[in-house]
Amino acid sequence: MLTKNFQTTTILYYTFFLPGVVLHEVVVWLTAGVLDVRAERAIEWPEQQEIGELRLNFVQISRRAGPIKTAIINSAPIIVGLAVVSIIANNIFRINEALSIMSTGDLDDVSRGIQFLISAPDFWLWFYIAFTIINTMIPSNPSQLSGWKRIAGMAGVILIVLLVLGIGGQIFAAIASPIQETLGTIANILLLMISINLFTTLVLGFIEAVIEHITGHSATFRKGKMITMTREELLQMREQERKRAQQRRTARAQRDTGPPSIYKLPLPIPEGPNKESVTTPPTAIIGSGHTSSARPTLDRRPHVEKLAADGDETQGNQEGLLEQRSRPSLLGGGIASGKTPAFGAPTKPEEEEEAEKD
Repeated sequence: MLTKNFQTTTILYYTFFLPGVVLHEVVVWLTAGVLDVRAERAIEWPEQQEIGELRLNFVQISRRAGPIKTAIINSAPIIVGLAVVSIIANNIFRINEALSIMSTGDLDDVSRGIQFLISAPDFWLWFYIAFTIINTMIPSNPSQLSGWKRIAGMAGVILIVLLVLGIGGQIFAAIASPIQETLGTIANILLLMISINLFTTLVLGFIEAVIEHITGHSATFRKGKMITMTREELLQMREQERKRAQQRRTARAQRDTGPPSIYKLPLPIPEGPNKESVTTPPTAIIGSGHTSSARPTLDRRPHVEKLAADGDETQGNQEGLLEQRSRPSLLGGGIASGKTPAFGAPTKPEEEEEAEKD
């Protein structure tokens, strides 16, 4: 944000972490010499970087080195870094005494413990050195530690052999206590490292916010690359990202609900069968030699579909199909005809009336 130049920013970045970079490269070079591995010094001016990371390759290991030796050489800075941070914490910060003061949890005791911690000689200088070591002890290429898989495999084979021979339990009993103490120490060191990084990140974030407020420029990392822009451009970019995220959420919701379908429409549901009107069939009383001449009633059901026009001579646009039920029930006596007259044909009483008129 201040320099507006990637080359200058890269140089300042490496300069800020210089104590940790120097320790890392020196340890790699010495460990390679102990393991009889050729190490070449490639110390040169850092190249321009758009990615905010440290490339710790000032000392290059020979490619002829096996994976096990390569893993040991690149693990040495981690071991040395943990040891140096432990020495700083115990001998300079006296972290154990400070924690014992703050162990009660009382605010006054916590304040006294922090004051005791800060009162150490050159506290902030050692704090800065510890911070640079913590962030440079990990190799820049994690694949360089792949040789530990073979080391773990060989250790597993040795463990099985010792268990078969029956001496594994005695060895474990002898080294259990040192291993437990070592793991406890490493856990405390890691907790201290996390606390240092958290505090430093908050301070650097505050400084960045102040610079951004004063200059109106901001820096952010996108796809691993640092991008500098003005505050207006940053706000516009964030608004575009918010809109794209909203569009992705909308598209995902539509994908989850599926395409439009008629089965999802709120169609009306007809009433059940018990709601329909039921008409009882006509009953004809058959006497001795006499047949009832009453016309059968016609049942007009509301659910019968309308008939289509069939030519000019048929009745057009009829409201519904009339279902004629003219089968009389048999109550006694003779048998009445159950033949149903054709639709539109005159019944027998109508034929008698026409004969009388003639």
